[in-house]
Amino acid sequence: LPVKGLVKDSQYVFRVFARSEIGLSEPTESEPFTAKHMFTVPGRPAAPEVTGTDKKSAALKWTPPESDGGSPITNYIIEYRPKGSFNWTKANDSTVPDTTFSVTGLREKSEYQFRISAENRAGVGEPSEPTKPVLVEEPIDVPSEPRKFQPTEVTKSSVTLTWVPPENDGGSPVTGYLIEKKTKTSPRWTKCNKSPVRDTIYTVTDLIENDDYEFRIMAENAAGAGKATQAIGPIKAKDPFAAPHLEFDNKFRDVVKLQSGATLKIPVKYSGIPTPTITWSKEEKVLKTSGRVTVDVKDTTTTLTIKKIGVEDDGLYILKAVNDAGEISSKFDVAVIDVPGKPEGPITVEDVQRNAVTLSWKPPKDDGGVDIRSYIIERKEAKRTMWTKAGSVNGETLTFTPTGLLEGTEYYFRISAENEVGISEPLAMDSPVTPKSPFAAPSAPIGPLEVTDIQRDNATIAWKAPEDDGGSPITGYIIEKRDTKRNNWSKVGKAPAGSTEYNVPGLIEGTSYYFRVIAENKAGQSDPLETEKPVTAKSPFGKWNDSHNKSLCRPCLSNLCPYSRFD
Repeated sequence: LPVKGLVKDSQYVFRVFARSEIGLSEPTESEPFTAKHMFTVPGRPAAPEVTGTDKKSAALKWTPPESDGGSPITNYIIEYRPKGSFNWTKANDSTVPDTTFSVTGLREKSEYQFRISAENRAGVGEPSEPTKPVLVEEPIDVPSEPRKFQPTEVTKSSVTLTWVPPENDGGSPVTGYLIEKKTKTSPRWTKCNKSPVRDTIYTVTDLIENDDYEFRIMAENAAGAGKATQAIGPIKAKDPFAAPHLEFDNKFRDVVKLQSGATLKIPVKYSGIPTPTITWSKEEKVLKTSGRVTVDVKDTTTTLTIKKIGVEDDGLYILKAVNDAGEISSKFDVAVIDVPGKPEGPITVEDVQRNAVTLSWKPPKDDGGVDIRSYIIERKEAKRTMWTKAGSVNGETLTFTPTGLLEGTEYYFRISAENEVGISEPLAMDSPVTPKSPFAAPSAPIGPLEVTDIQRDNATIAWKAPEDDGGSPITGYIIEKRDTKRNNWSKVGKAPAGSTEYNVPGLIEGTSYYFRVIAENKAGQSDPLETEKPVTAKSPFGKWNDSHNKSLCRPCLSNLCPYSRFD
């Protein structure tokens, strides 16, 4: 009889009664019984296999356990832990009925272990053995083949090979290169290097003279060795002839400029088969190590060194390399430069003005080997010791006009030449120069100073131009007046240069005045020309009064009298 509603893992005791028309018998009891399935949990799966990784995940596969416990497996539980950790983390939240799974959310460049547990109706079985620690990273492949594989030097016993790294490193850095060789008649390839070559150049040695060889190369990374290049060759092992070749810095192709006292150093690489003979010379004279000169020749380089170079070392140097295959030479033009010599004198003074002078000079005989960049002009007053800069001009200009000088003050000037190396010693004046106007003030206007018309509030004066304009045209006449009761003259106005007459306004009727005229030019003012006697401002018709008879005054009749009054 099936009994339902039992609780799993609980113990039960059952008893049975016999029943008849009369009643129930005594019961028969069973032994204690634990309620449980008739099947068990699955066995342990084998350790899973990591089939691949990328930056943050790992793909797993495994085989089911040998025993499913009598009930079909319904789920697999996948767990992982970082290397060195004791704590396992469940990777799947949902049911995994298959035997493959991708664990995500991992940390790049970290190592992890994985294990699998099988589950059926009875529960979860024991976990599998964990995997070995696996590094989580992008999947890598072997690198592609190297590029531009070629021989660069061949001798009777060796071949030097060069190449360029592969275009694709397979996702993992190239760790080295494997080079193989075979003779032209042999099908068997043999390794040339016992361990991978890290550089992109390698010399295969121990070849047999006059034998023909083929070579190939493959790149290697963490995933292994990649595909080999197509074989190059056949290459015959023999000493070739190669004409000499010289190689040096491009800066030596132009004129080499060095300041006097510096060290000249010209390093040159050379090559050729057989090894060339090296010769340095200057002006057809062979140079050898002596004193300041050092000629250094090594296997593949030569250097010419000259210490404390001077003007005598200026010139053309020739390097010649010669062997059985030919010869080659290179020229090196060396210019020793220095500060220029001082400008050529004397300093010539021209066009002396009231506040300026014009100086001129000649360029230095020695420009120091380079163009003069500028000339620097300095000045100082004769009574002072300190020089101050007056200005500068470019190297092609040989004149300068310093301005802002004080008339009547003695000045010394000196001039220095400048090039890219520095500034020369100055060329100084032997005697001072004094700025002054080249013109003189004009002489006084020619008198007498006449008063040609006198009125009650103005007067007209006239004069003649000076005999001597001082060498500079008259620019005008200054008119001044003075009350006879005063000592001070006051300026009235200015007459233009072409006029010799002026009407003085603003006079006070009845007041006596002196007038004077001063001629002026660029150099200054003349002595004044004065009226000999005072002049009184008044009407030529007398002072107006009520008895003024307009009928007897001719100006009144013409409406010209200043004292006329009309209704």
